[in-house]
Amino acid sequence: MFQKTTVKGIYACGDNSSPMRSVANAVFAGNITGAMVNKELTDEQF
Repeated sequence: MFQKTTVKGIYACGDNSSPMRSVANAVFAGNITGAMVNKELTDEQF
């Protein structure tokens, strides 16, 4: 869910994340992935 893979810190997007191959779907998946990566980085404690 939210483009996460089973490897911590690794996300999948675009044609790698869905059997439905389309530009619109790849853009959507990339957008969600970017938001989730941003959230993970924001939540990190330094």
